[in-house]
Amino acid sequence: LPGGAAGERFVLFGVPWSCDDESAIVLFAEDDAGNRASKRALDGFRPRPPRQDTIRLSDGFFESVVPAIESQTPELDRNGTLLERYIRINAELRKENRALLARLSTGTEEAFLWGGAFLQLPSSARNANFAEMRTYRYGGRVVDRQTHLGLDLASVARAPVPAANGGVVRFAGFLGIYGNAVVVDHGFGLMSVNAHLSAIEVAEGQRVARGESLGRTGATGLAGGDHLHLGLFLQGTAIDPIEWLDPRWIERNVSDRLPVDASRKEARPPEDGPVHTLTPATGLFPPPPKPQPEFEFFLVARLLAILLPRPVTVLQTILLAVASAVLLAIAGAILLAIPVA
Repeated sequence: LPGGAAGERFVLFGVPWSCDDESAIVLFAEDDAGNRASKRALDGFRPRPPRQDTIRLSDGFFESVVPAIESQTPELDRNGTLLERYIRINAELRKENRALLARLSTGTEEAFLWGGAFLQLPSSARNANFAEMRTYRYGGRVVDRQTHLGLDLASVARAPVPAANGGVVRFAGFLGIYGNAVVVDHGFGLMSVNAHLSAIEVAEGQRVARGESLGRTGATGLAGGDHLHLGLFLQGTAIDPIEWLDPRWIERNVSDRLPVDASRKEARPPEDGPVHTLTPATGLFPPPPKPQPEFEFFLVARLLAILLPRPVTVLQTILLAVASAVLLAIAGAILLAIPVA
C-alpha cells in the first residue's frame, strides 16, 4: 500500500455490470502457505436496472464498416453474406477485443499515475450509456444482442481527444470493433480505452499527462458516425466511466479509503477550454464547489464536528450550533417542568 505500513495491502476492484448479488463479490487474502481469509466486500449494493437500446442496421452500414474491419483483421472469416460477416464481427471479434483488454491489464504499472477526476471529451454530448443492452434489428427482425460497455461522446468531427487522466500508453493502433484506439494504463489495473479515432498522436510506452491530446475523434471500427467511445476497465472488468468523471464519487470511493495523496490531486485542465463532467440525471455536472475553511464554534459543535465523517463548513457549523442550542433549551425546559420530590 503506497504510504502505508509494510504489511498493508489494498486492491482497486470493480463490480461487474451484470452482477445482481452482492454476496458474489468476496475479498480474500492468502499467504504463501495457502492460509486464506475472506469476507464479503460489499454492503448495501443495489444493482441498476439495465438500459435498453435498439440499433437498426442497413446494407449501407454493412458496406461501410465490414470490409474496412476485415482489411485490418486478416484472420477474420470472410465467408457468407454481409449480414453474417457483420454478426461475426459484432459478437466474436467483440469478445476477442475485450479479452485483449483484459490481458493488457495484467501488465499494469504498480503506481498511481492519475490524479483527480477523469476528463470528458470537451463540449461533448453523451449519445450512449454504459451497460446498455442493445438489440440489433435488420429487415424488421432481431439479428443480434450485445452490451455496450462505455460512453459514446460526440462534439465536432475530428475533435481533439484528451487523455482522461495521466498514465502510460499500452496500446495504440487498430483494435477490431473499436477501430483506431488508444489504451492508457493509469496504474494498479485501471485503464481507459479511447476508440473510433480518425488519427492517433501517441505511441505505445509514451507517458501522457491528464488533458494531453491522444488523437482525433472519428468513425473507425463499428461506428456509425464521428464520436469518441470512452471505456474504463479495472483489473480487466468494464466499469462505468460516468463515476470516474465525478470528483465527489472519486473522493468517496477512492481518496477517502486510501491513505495516499496521488488520487486526491487535481491536475490542470487542458488549455483548449473548460471540461464538463456528466451525471446520469442531468447530463452535465457543475464544477465542484471551492473548498471552504473549517470553522468550529463551541464545545457542542466541536464534538459534532469530530463525529461527522467530513470537514464542517461555516454554514454547517452555524446550523449545528443553532440546532444544539435549541435542543439544549428544550431539554432545560423539560427539566424545569419536572416536579422535584
